[in-house]
Amino acid sequence: MIQSLLATASFGGDPMLRDFFFQIIAPLLVGVMVTLVDHWLDGGQ
Repeated sequence: MIQSLLATASFGGDPMLRDFFFQIIAPLLVGVMVTLVDHWLDGGQ
């Protein structure tokens, strides 16, 4: 799913869509990853 989103953002040829992806979707994905890693580290202690 994420790969298809990246493909759409990269090859769609729409600068607005690409800006939307990197400004909105990418930070959300980073936030989710940080949250998952934080929970994983807490569970390992």
